[in-house]
Amino acid sequence: MRAGTDTLVNLEPSYRFAIASRTARLLDRVVVQPVNPLTRVFAHAILAVLRPVLVVVPTLFDPPRLALVSGFVAAVAWLLTWDEVPIESWWWFAVAVASAAVAIAAVVIGVASRLHHWAAVAKASEEPWRSRATGALGRARGPAWFMGGVAVASAVPFFIAIVSGNFLLMVLCLGVIVVLGAIAARLATTAARAPIPGRPRRTVAMIAVFAVSGGLLPATQLAWSWISEDPLPNVLAVPEEANWIVLAGGASAVAIALTFDWLGIRYRAPLVGRTRPKLAWYRRITLVNWLTVTFASTGAGLAALWLAAALTTGIQPLLADTIGATVFVLAWANTLWWMPEALRRLPAMDDRVDRAPLG
Repeated sequence: MRAGTDTLVNLEPSYRFAIASRTARLLDRVVVQPVNPLTRVFAHAILAVLRPVLVVVPTLFDPPRLALVSGFVAAVAWLLTWDEVPIESWWWFAVAVASAAVAIAAVVIGVASRLHHWAAVAKASEEPWRSRATGALGRARGPAWFMGGVAVASAVPFFIAIVSGNFLLMVLCLGVIVVLGAIAARLATTAARAPIPGRPRRTVAMIAVFAVSGGLLPATQLAWSWISEDPLPNVLAVPEEANWIVLAGGASAVAIALTFDWLGIRYRAPLVGRTRPKLAWYRRITLVNWLTVTFASTGAGLAALWLAAALTTGIQPLLADTIGATVFVLAWANTLWWMPEALRRLPAMDDRVDRAPLG
């Protein structure tokens, strides 16, 4: 670390995310202490239920990846739970507008207040600290407002979710707004020498996928319902028998986003001195990689879904679908959580600090 500006953010995103993922999985060893068998079983059960949330916690250390995963989840949730967007109830429409406006205002005020505070600090400082603080403020302004803009854009599906009464999407979109807004406010007070080469392109690409997958579907439905005056266009509906395809596709996309660049297929042996040992071809392949983890976790989810469908035959369809989706997510998340623990050979990873140019 150098001069306080080389932080975890300067590490390669895949390496930083790998550290966070490994650290998060230590939670089981910390929480599940060998006190007594009953307590241990209870702790395991609680953690198993929380796995769908815990498995994405490491994305907090990689905001673009968080946006990518949020976009995939929003797309799946919208396809499976979407409903008509009624606009006859103007008072509820006003509630939706006010809620979205409050969310947007909270993000904008949070970022602006942090930047204003930093500007006041720079103005009250003496040279050479004033010019350095002013330069740091200028470099922080772009990333902060960019991430803040993404949080503000999330208010659009949040608004549509409120209008349509889609509680699941309300919670999901509000969570995305809160997390991205907090990250934007944090970026507004983060000192950076300059953008690190290559990072902006990666960030823009992931944010673009988030915008398309998370915002295109609700925006299309809203526009279609206004133009055609059909509040529930069949062209956008997913047949009930195809729900498992949507679940499997979304789960696979999220699993790849969470494992692709730190669970590689090819094994790189650590250096011995200045040379890398040559291995037989079958030892150059890592069995626990992003592809096998994706197949295994999605397969486990589908198996749980089909088992739940067999056991819930004859009950109310909405309840059966809810149970099926729940056990799918739980089986998928727990498999995705535990499979990396089977990785015994740690590949060589580049842990250098990527420094921005001084000029």
